[in-house]
Amino acid sequence: MNFLFLLLSCPDLDRTGSLYSDLALACSRGGHYVTIVTRAAEGQDTGMYKEAGITLLRVKTPRHEGVKSFWRKGFALVMMPFLYKRAYKHYLKDSPVDVIFMPTPPVTFINCVTYIKKRTRARFYLILRDIHPQCFHRKGIHLNPLADRYLSWNAQRAYAEADYIGCMSPQNMSYLQSIAPDIEPGKIVLLPNWLHTNEYVGPDPAVRIKYGLSGKVVAVFGGTIGLAQGVENLIRLAKHYRDNPNVVFLIVGNGIRKDRLVKMADEYRLSNMRFLDSMPREEYESLLRTADIGLVSLDTNYRVPTCPSKVIEYMAMKVPVIAMINRNNDFGSFYIDRSKIGFWSDDMDSEKVYQSFDRLLDNPDLRRTCGEQGYVFYRDHFTAEEIYRQLMQQLNSNGE
Repeated sequence: MNFLFLLLSCPDLDRTGSLYSDLALACSRGGHYVTIVTRAAEGQDTGMYKEAGITLLRVKTPRHEGVKSFWRKGFALVMMPFLYKRAYKHYLKDSPVDVIFMPTPPVTFINCVTYIKKRTRARFYLILRDIHPQCFHRKGIHLNPLADRYLSWNAQRAYAEADYIGCMSPQNMSYLQSIAPDIEPGKIVLLPNWLHTNEYVGPDPAVRIKYGLSGKVVAVFGGTIGLAQGVENLIRLAKHYRDNPNVVFLIVGNGIRKDRLVKMADEYRLSNMRFLDSMPREEYESLLRTADIGLVSLDTNYRVPTCPSKVIEYMAMKVPVIAMINRNNDFGSFYIDRSKIGFWSDDMDSEKVYQSFDRLLDNPDLRRTCGEQGYVFYRDHFTAEEIYRQLMQQLNSNGE
């Protein structure tokens, strides 16, 4: 089949990967012809490129990543679908398409999807990760009424146009049905997050030396540091263990709340917290393999069911997990309990978190067992190849 991915961004596939490019590559390895339409890199012109055997149409657009102004970022995201559509008409209008894949965010690409779907009669698979505009409401972000209506309108159009809506967990599926009861139930399918990585290799002691972590129990939090991540949970945990010289909390990543997190760590004089910027995947995975505990945190006010993909990275690197999540979320039961990779509590039940952390802190054998269990579960359920297999079952059950 001919697959078309509409992506907000995509790295150079000859050098590294990302969540959606990993799935695109798995589809390509499965014998399908894959095209990706995505944003051009800085200084790159709109045009056709070939990377890792996949055809890419890279489109020059206004910059949105790293832009702090909500309005400038919003303008860039509004313009993108029009620029994508114009580029598609110029470069790909005669190319066959059987299935269109569009992940959220952004939901605004639906304008481009409807044009391509009408022209090619392709099926549309919506990979639902952020539910708009509810994800903003639950983060406490008060959108301009016009922006709120615009996002809601685009979301409803996407649900109506979609032939499949892939959700991260069973509760995610139920939540979507509750806020959009007009969706045909058969459209909503389970599509967990995934990760493609090389075969596991053990930790490299040189990495600990490089980052000054030798002799420490390292608890790592990696990924986006935003409103949904509940940075206060990380501060509370670091404060509780501030007098334990053997524990280091390593925060790896960037986001709109990182400055706030660093400031709080300084205010509380938390010398046990260290910060690193986002890094290339290979370097981050090398660092993760040396970690002793992986942290997951969600803000207690964020009530839209969600499943942070970092837990799958921890599984793939054999890192046991402590998760501090919110209520109305099946993350703990769907990921942690089934994989037996660690422990979780909801709405920051502090005593339960500390007890769970102590269990891992004081028992290297338990850490090793949890890590191994998580790795086996990852190999069975969350590789890009396994998700590709599930996706093909869904497509073949209702079509060619």
